[in-house]
Amino acid sequence: MPLSNLVSLFKTKPHPFVGRKVKCIVMKEDPNPIPSGTIGQVYNVGYDVMNVKWDNGRNIGLIIDVDEYEFVD
Repeated sequence: MPLSNLVSLFKTKPHPFVGRKVKCIVMKEDPNPIPSGTIGQVYNVGYDVMNVKWDNGRNIGLIIDVDEYEFVD
């Protein structure tokens, strides 16, 4: 598959976590963590981070395999 077709595929198909609701259980390495129990919506997923728009107005990512969270939808 040509590289241009592969790039197009990634641009049109979002990660399966995008749009899902997530609840923060504990952010282990953040000096100003999201409080436990806060709900938010995933808007982007990178290599090791899920970026979340939290219901408390903050936009901060969860580190996959470090922070504790659960999907609530």
